[in-house]
Amino acid sequence: MKNKEPRPTMIRRVVSPFVFRLSSAWPLCLALCLLCICVTGCEQRSHWQVHTDAAAAAYEKGDYEQAEKHLTAAVQYAEQFAASDPRLAQSLNSLGLAYTGLRRYKQADRSYLRSLEVWEKARGPEHRDVGVVLRNLGESYLTQGEAAKAEPLYRRALAISRKEHGAQSAEAATDLVSLAESLKLQERRGPAAELYREALAIREKALGPEHPEVGAVLNSLAILYFEWDKPQEGEPYSRRAVAILEKALGPEHRDVARSLSNLAQILRARKQYAEAGALYQRVIRTREKLFGPESPQMGRTMRNYAALLNDWGKKEEAASMARRAKAIIGKHQTVRSFGQPEKDP
Repeated sequence: MKNKEPRPTMIRRVVSPFVFRLSSAWPLCLALCLLCICVTGCEQRSHWQVHTDAAAAAYEKGDYEQAEKHLTAAVQYAEQFAASDPRLAQSLNSLGLAYTGLRRYKQADRSYLRSLEVWEKARGPEHRDVGVVLRNLGESYLTQGEAAKAEPLYRRALAISRKEHGAQSAEAATDLVSLAESLKLQERRGPAAELYREALAIREKALGPEHPEVGAVLNSLAILYFEWDKPQEGEPYSRRAVAILEKALGPEHRDVARSLSNLAQILRARKQYAEAGALYQRVIRTREKLFGPESPQMGRTMRNYAALLNDWGKKEEAASMARRAKAIIGKHQTVRSFGQPEKDP
């Protein structure tokens, strides 16, 4: 049961890289720039905007290479603005996201760190825009398996969310989930479970008990207990997550299939083979329809189903399913580890 469809996550709230929450002083600064008699400065601003807009369009299409090229140019223009101009920090943060899309994580980290430095000098260490970059950098570290480096960033982001929006806000809940994830990956499961439950309580109160984001936290708790060798404690969370997501998203949604697969893993660990097998068959039908019969998702599901059949004593069926899974997996380089639960992206 593991992630990372980037993050690879459980369901995470994604912050658009090209929508920036600027202070109320920004429109005045822009107006003054338009009135500026310095033609060179206005040209720089215009070039920066052209590259920023082009990068945003490329990013939305998933063309991270073009986004990276335009954002590199935008950074060069932004470096010619005043030291406290927010556009440099914005461009660096967006460039980090483009690098992340290209899986060039070390370059992404450098961009995020530069953006963080600019924001902190311009706005102070507790500004909400600082929080945005802290989350992006923390996500990059988690993707690289550096949970210990991500933890303090998420703690800072959580403090900013609580100050900016309140301790019971949706933003705080999102940061609690991220912090819990960083602790879970460090095998600090007890504290992680407490944070997940705190986030769950906030989302239930703020969004209602049947909201998909409630289902996402329930799924994360189920995975935590499965990995903690406590599948009996994870099962109620998993069943509730499936019920919520199926009602909200429909029975053939990809997130429902993911949660069903997780529940099947938990039931397999509890030796409830018949129900687990029925769930795997349903997941296979759904994923074949969604992704095609030769997709990595199908290979992963068939491999886990083969393991279940083997545990169940159905050796011939298990061997046949394992051969099919192996043939599919051989066509793809990135398939999840055997028997791993799946988290919402």
